[in-house]
Amino acid sequence: MIKIGLIGHPIRHSLSPRIHQLWLSLYGMDGVYTLLEGKTLTKPDLGRYIQDGFCGFNITMPFKTAVIPFVDFPDELAHTIGAINTIRATKNGTEGTNTDALAIYSLLKDCPPFDRVVILGTGGAARATAWACAQRGDLEIKMLMRDVIYSGDGLEKECQGATLFVNATPIGMHTEGGGLGFNLPQSISPKCLVVDWVYFPKETNLLIEAKKRNLRCVSGLELFVAQAQESFYYWFSIRPDTASLTGVF
Repeated sequence: MIKIGLIGHPIRHSLSPRIHQLWLSLYGMDGVYTLLEGKTLTKPDLGRYIQDGFCGFNITMPFKTAVIPFVDFPDELAHTIGAINTIRATKNGTEGTNTDALAIYSLLKDCPPFDRVVILGTGGAARATAWACAQRGDLEIKMLMRDVIYSGDGLEKECQGATLFVNATPIGMHTEGGGLGFNLPQSISPKCLVVDWVYFPKETNLLIEAKKRNLRCVSGLELFVAQAQESFYYWFSIRPDTASLTGVF
């Protein structure tokens, strides 16, 4: 039996088992996708999972950076971004990549270049976003520490004229207390694209506010499905049809 797992904390809300279990069944694969929740992660922990028969993993908060030295062969993308969210076990050791970066690149690739990109956050999702924007040739890319939202009008000043605004923090997630956490800056361009990496809830307050202002949006659920597709391909060399997920969420 194929065994795949998600490592992180907290992960009880994750949609990964629902998605990957469906795809495993769709492609006739005898397998199971398991939540491996824990507040800590060590290289021996990863080794024990592999000894127990796991051949692939998704890695989420708070281990995307910490897991890098535990992986035998991180690829160039993982090294560039400084974060790993997908691992496969091979006969020669573990290999790791970053499908977050591939996901957001795929969702932004058909957009015209952004003049000014503002990314809230400095973690793995933020660095994946910055990489994707750099690959696209977007002009100005700025990453902000989340503390800026508590600095008076600091966020408004930093977001002046932004044509892409990305929340790459967990702010707005139900497990982070829900709620918006901060107001969508008024200073962004009226043509701004708003992206929220949070997918729980499926429509965050940030996206609700953006839609009220008639701004284009990319939801965390879209990003989540795109990275899940990239992960499945990394493990099995099969690019699953996302249309198969219609009605799943």
